[in-house]
Amino acid sequence: MLVPDLIYDIGLHVGNDTAYYMSEGYRVIAVEANPMLVEQCKKRFARELQNGLLRILPIGIGPAEGMMPFYVNPRNTEWSAFDKEVAWRDGQDGPVVDVPVMRLTELFKHYGVPYFLKSDIETGDRFVLDALETLDRKDLPIYMSIEAHKLEYLARLNVMGYTAFKVVDQKAHGMHACSGPFGEKAPGRWVAFDVAAYEWLHSIMGHRERHTWLTNDPKTWHDFHVKRTW
Repeated sequence: MLVPDLIYDIGLHVGNDTAYYMSEGYRVIAVEANPMLVEQCKKRFARELQNGLLRILPIGIGPAEGMMPFYVNPRNTEWSAFDKEVAWRDGQDGPVVDVPVMRLTELFKHYGVPYFLKSDIETGDRFVLDALETLDRKDLPIYMSIEAHKLEYLARLNVMGYTAFKVVDQKAHGMHACSGPFGEKAPGRWVAFDVAAYEWLHSIMGHRERHTWLTNDPKTWHDFHVKRTW
């Protein structure tokens, strides 16, 4: 069942997105696989945890319930991941911890379907999409954002039924160390799948003369935002 005041923050990290969501009046279910960051956020959000605005789940999202090795990058914790090649892309290894994982659909059963779902878990986003693809359309979030690693992500969301898209330049929204506004407040206009796909591809391929609203900053990154229109 859809819960109108609930947001899932898949990839809590240091908690900046969660802090923003709560400031907007939402309750948050936050998922974080890195045990060190979980403890940091428990201290940061002690009051919110106590009053029920926030629940932090010290787990990862995976293909099935169980345990998976989580590769920690101690120099850049944003890169830590269940994929060793992704986590240690800078050529330096770090700690490996076994972390419990669950399918996203199990969280939906326990806590409800969120109004908005943010997924930013370093290519582990594919497990989020795998789970969403098994659901009836009525059980999907109204709004969702996912880090734009692959065009495949956008295509899979389109196949699920999402038809309104935004490609958000994450260095252009002006909110440092935060994914920024979502839903109707996210920068830009809602466009069709093909428009969003071409805009993103033109940007990452460096065809600055072809895209219209994304920057050419080589250090930027993008999120795909989608809106449920049924």
